[in-house]
Amino acid sequence: MIDSDETYPISQRKHEEHPDAFLLKVEGESMNRILPNGSYALVDPCEDVDRDNQPYAVCVNGYDATVKRVHKLNNGFELVPDSTDPTYKPVVYDYGVEGTEVITVIGRVVYYVLPFDWSF
Repeated sequence: MIDSDETYPISQRKHEEHPDAFLLKVEGESMNRILPNGSYALVDPCEDVDRDNQPYAVCVNGYDATVKRVHKLNNGFELVPDSTDPTYKPVVYDYGVEGTEVITVIGRVVYYVLPFDWSF
């Protein structure tokens, strides 16, 4: 995760609904059905998954941010890609298994924007 001074417009309505939200750049194809590579996901900060199977930004082991559909499990999380590429597979983080990486919820993805120079 890297801070940036870049800004992109979002709708007034989304800003009013999610005043503390921030943009996170999407890199990769693991969520390309709903978030194009190079887009910016609008993330409404939260610390817990309150809507199962919705896209969330999460931090894996304290340093890698990723966006996936999240299933909260009794003792962990399942991160599920939403991609046209079948090589992206769900990953289960079961805290009952020794050595499982810690997942920290950053926030729920509520919208996305495309940069002005984005193209197909």
